[in-house]
Amino acid sequence: MLGHSNIGTTQIYGKITDHKIQEDMTALTHREHSAFDGYCKSIARQNMPL
Repeated sequence: MLGHSNIGTTQIYGKITDHKIQEDMTALTHREHSAFDGYCKSIARQNMPL
């Protein structure tokens, strides 16, 4: 799968744990919220009366 001659080596490097998935999903959620917050603030600034 990763090009190793021994499947055991691939399994070591390819191991995905529930903990790692949770960490990655938490980080993704934070980035999404941050991006959405920035978008909302940008829209609010555009709609401010002069």
